[in-house]
Amino acid sequence: MSIEALLQKAHAQGNTIFKNAKGVNEVSKHRAPFADAAAEMAREAHEQSEQIIQVASTSRETLAESEVIIKRMLSITSAVEGGSALTSDVEALIASFGDCSLRIDILAGSIAKTAQSIDLVSIIARVEAARTLGCTASFTVVADQVKNLAENTAENSRLIRGSVVSLQTTATELANRIRQLRNHMATARENSGNTRGCLEQIQLIIDQTSRDADRTNKEARSQTRSMSEIGTHMHTLAEGVNSSINGSAANMKLISNALASLEKIDSITQDTDQAESADIASAVFDAFGQVEIVAGNAKKVNAASIMRVGTAEQATALSESAESTVLAGDQRSIVAGEALAMAMDLFQGALVTLGDVNDAADLIEYAIKVVGQFRESFLNIEKMAAQVGDISDKTNIVALNATIEASRAADMGRGFAVVAAEVNLLAASAGQCAREIDELVIELSGLSDRINLSMNKLNDDIHQLSKDGEQVRLKSEQLASILTQARDSIDLVQNLLHLQTTSMQEVRKKSLALGSDAKVAVKGSANNVSLCLAMLETLNQLNNAVVSAEQRHAS
Repeated sequence: MSIEALLQKAHAQGNTIFKNAKGVNEVSKHRAPFADAAAEMAREAHEQSEQIIQVASTSRETLAESEVIIKRMLSITSAVEGGSALTSDVEALIASFGDCSLRIDILAGSIAKTAQSIDLVSIIARVEAARTLGCTASFTVVADQVKNLAENTAENSRLIRGSVVSLQTTATELANRIRQLRNHMATARENSGNTRGCLEQIQLIIDQTSRDADRTNKEARSQTRSMSEIGTHMHTLAEGVNSSINGSAANMKLISNALASLEKIDSITQDTDQAESADIASAVFDAFGQVEIVAGNAKKVNAASIMRVGTAEQATALSESAESTVLAGDQRSIVAGEALAMAMDLFQGALVTLGDVNDAADLIEYAIKVVGQFRESFLNIEKMAAQVGDISDKTNIVALNATIEASRAADMGRGFAVVAAEVNLLAASAGQCAREIDELVIELSGLSDRINLSMNKLNDDIHQLSKDGEQVRLKSEQLASILTQARDSIDLVQNLLHLQTTSMQEVRKKSLALGSDAKVAVKGSANNVSLCLAMLETLNQLNNAVVSAEQRHAS
């Protein structure tokens, strides 16, 4: 091939090398800010992840405090339900109390009828005494004693029935109060059930939110590592881009010098004397050296660009993974935010029970005072029943005396003997009623003690509930604040995640662009390596052609 043809070929190869180097240089310059911008975004995302870690940790600690408050409130709702059951037990005891007092009243009525019978018998005794006046005056004495005993029995019966009426009135009033309390506690129990349901739902929401906070914390810690790694990759890419810019710029300059040498050779070839042939050889040598350097630079640019492709792909994969994690966390935060908003709505109705408990305390205190009044009625009834028993014993003695006197009167005392026997039977009946009343009083006393114990237990429970409820009411403000803080924390996390999503999308775009540019640089530098080798071969052929031409000229 002629020198002119070889020069044209070398020119063409040099121009292509220059064009490739310029393309790599321009692309690299255009994308150079991308790596720095992406690195800054990764740094900001790293800071956002650290902020998310802090917010999530604080939120988790705060939610743990709310769990303690909710457990305390749940224990109060359980106690309210227990108080409602205890109130029903008291009401059943009062019903038994009423039945027992009614039986006493019936017995007192029997005693009253017995007293009437005894009084009637006393009249018969007077008649018999008058009829047998000639026999004995003792019949009259007996008749008077029977009459007095009948009057005393009737009076005691009246007093017993009066005490029973008082007792029943008190019991009725207590029953009414307990009924009010039962209704009140039933409402409290229903509200307590609703409150329990609300609190349990809030507890579930808080548990889930806490788990989400832990997961967000864990993911944020992982994200910080990813952001640091992305930042490192971006700094590496930035260095690689700058190296590519410098390498391609140097190659452009070197290949321009080589092309200048070729221009010099072209001008020299117009004249082929000896001196000019030496100049051609020198120019070829210069171009050869410059192209060799370009080839070396192109290899370095190619190797660096290949590494940049891998780095960019790693950065892209990391940003895609980070973006996926952020989107999942963002979706979780949306769900958690909606759940906490529902928890705050539920919380508004979770304190209804406490007011009912406080109102019930007044009813219980009054009921306890009423129960205390039972004792006086019991003592009166017990006293009157004892007196009836004493009267019954005295009546028996009188009946015995009457029997003795009747036996003395022989036939004249037969009627009086019948009277004495009847008095004895009536006294026995009154005595039996008195004993039954004593037994019922003991039963009433036992019921009263049980009612008193239950009322005191209920009173203690309600007052404790009221006291605890006041503490919980104060803590409820803290719980409301906690739920608000948790909601605000989720909003903040959500905003940070939105920012991270945007950052990761941009980082991914930029890393893809940098990867694409790195591939262009790989291709361009690889072509330049091949072209440089080809151009070196062309320059070698040119040098050989010049030497051959010189030898021909010499011969």
